[in-house]
Amino acid sequence: MPLDSIGSLMQRAVLGAYAVGYFESWNIESLQGVIDAAEQTRSPIIVGFNGGFLSGHDRLAGERLSWYAALGRAAAESAAVPCGLLFNQQFPAT
Repeated sequence: MPLDSIGSLMQRAVLGAYAVGYFESWNIESLQGVIDAAEQTRSPIIVGFNGGFLSGHDRLAGERLSWYAALGRAAAESAAVPCGLLFNQQFPAT
C-alpha cells in the first residue's frame, strides 16, 4: 500500500469517526511489531521515529537520519493498511 499523507489519514478518520494512532519506533523490531499489529486489526496508523533522540548532541556517534527515513518509508509502503510516517520532534540546531 502506498505511503499515505497524514492529512489524508486524518481526513478519513474524521469522516469515519475513528482515531488514528501514532506509534514511535526505536528500532526495526518495534517498527515491525507496530505494523504487524495494525495489519491484524486493519487499522490505519502513523509510524515514526524520535528525531530529537536520534540527533541528540550527547550521542557518541551521529545517526544517519536518512537511513531511518528510508526504513520508515519502506515499512509504511509495504504495510497492508494505510500508513503515514513522521519524525516527531524538531532536530536541535547545529
